[in-house]
Amino acid sequence: MDLIQVVENFETTLRPKIENFVTEILPYAMILGSGIVFIFVGYKVMRYMANPEDRLDPYAIIQPVLVLAAMTLYKDLIDLLLLQPVDLIGQIIDAIALQTSGINDPNNFELAFRGSITHVQSTGAEGSGVYDIMQINPFLEIIHLLIYFVASVAGGYIMFRQLITKYIYLILGVFVLPLSLIIGNQKVLSSWFFGFLSVLLWLPVLKIIKMIILLLPVTGTSFTDVLLSVALQLVMIFTILQVPKYANMLVSQGSSIGNNVGKSVAEGIKGGMKGGMSKMAKSVKNSMAKSAKK
Repeated sequence: MDLIQVVENFETTLRPKIENFVTEILPYAMILGSGIVFIFVGYKVMRYMANPEDRLDPYAIIQPVLVLAAMTLYKDLIDLLLLQPVDLIGQIIDAIALQTSGINDPNNFELAFRGSITHVQSTGAEGSGVYDIMQINPFLEIIHLLIYFVASVAGGYIMFRQLITKYIYLILGVFVLPLSLIIGNQKVLSSWFFGFLSVLLWLPVLKIIKMIILLLPVTGTSFTDVLLSVALQLVMIFTILQVPKYANMLVSQGSSIGNNVGKSVAEGIKGGMKGGMSKMAKSVKNSMAKSAKK
């Protein structure tokens, strides 16, 4: 199975089980919410009775009622307010991306994207192809294999991470609603909502970046300095790993999980490449110097 089929298969298998888990846990969350509502309303009433001059805010009564209503209609509200709108956005972006790239089949789109992000310039002047340079030192070949591996799985990494993360948000939302009634913890509801929205937007943003990479004339470009081919590949990898950051730009409060997605991977690649590229450059210079002497 290709990447899209695997993700869809995981989604089909995971979604009904997660929804069943949410259905089973909702009654217990309602009990928790009822207890918090009792404490919350009691606190507001006692505070008003202690100082009648302070007006009792009607929102103190309305808020718990709205929260309990939202918990009763939890799955329907998630579908109406988050899943359906983002799914519509994704369908529009998918259709336009396929039309712009001139590729009608989504599977062929993914194959073409993978071909672009894993492509390096293997030919050039005599002895100056990327693979020729890699043969100078085994360490450089390992670095190149690492880049190729990350480039191959970068898009899939974001898709699988989004699949798991969105269900974490779906489950946590059951507890976020009642806990948002705790005094001083009201902002947790908006943080959860916008974080969930940001995670759902990862795939539409990823599709846009894939389309941009696919439109680049990567395979038809011949660099004078073949190392620029590797540099372009690194730029594409780091851009893919920054998908959550770009998704966070679309909402007022992004996902804290999303901010860290790919950060450790990117830092690891940067650390390895910092030493690897410097050694690669030295090896290339030495090779060119020897050729000039000959």
